[in-house]
Amino acid sequence: MSEPATSTSDGQASVARSIREPRRDRYGLVCALILVTILSTAVLGDGEIGLILTLVLMTGTFVIALRTSDAGPRATLIATAVSALAIVGICIALLTGNQAPARLAYGLAMIGIVSITPVVIARRLAKHTVVSLDTVVGAAAIYLLIGLLFAVIYSTISFVLARQGLPAGAPGFFVASRPIEASDYIYYSFTTLATVGYGDLTASIALGRLLSVCEALIGQLYLVTIVAVLVSNMGRSRQRKADGSLISPTEDD
Repeated sequence: MSEPATSTSDGQASVARSIREPRRDRYGLVCALILVTILSTAVLGDGEIGLILTLVLMTGTFVIALRTSDAGPRATLIATAVSALAIVGICIALLTGNQAPARLAYGLAMIGIVSITPVVIARRLAKHTVVSLDTVVGAAAIYLLIGLLFAVIYSTISFVLARQGLPAGAPGFFVASRPIEASDYIYYSFTTLATVGYGDLTASIALGRLLSVCEALIGQLYLVTIVAVLVSNMGRSRQRKADGSLISPTEDD
């Protein structure tokens, strides 16, 4: 007769434990896939294989980020379907020899995916009741995505400028004395994001300079506010207010 009571108490303890210990969000795989995508963009360049493989990697990163962030099966299914259609469209365009539509579609698809993924991750991190290593790794993934996003934007703008038929001797997106490669956009973006500024590559148009300033400001503000606060509060928990919103660790000290 005592077994049912024991079973019930074990069930209640399991439920209480699941409430106290929320599911861990492991963003290590997401970070690893982002790094592989960045390397793919830099190494494979903007050839047919490079475009397709990079978009496939970024699509996989997006889907895994959705699943890790508990976005729900419907959102994951829609994202997968839309990304798959973009990949198929780019493959068809490349196979039929339509390089310009394929490059433009690739740029727009990448910008869309890389813009949405940080928002998905940030919304999940905002729900963490404990500032853990998973929280910090998720924040690092957002930082990497910011750099990748600007690199894709720079590359897309450069492609559009080239399609406009610039006069001989006119600079493209960069002021440079050598041919620009796909890796240069990654290099320029992350040196700008980290405000290193080596100076070997500089934007030649007003839009490029404006975007570069925005990226540098975003990178510095993100590091000295979001990342710094998370690292300094590792292991500390956040309580909920009456309206259900979370109180930051420093707010309840």
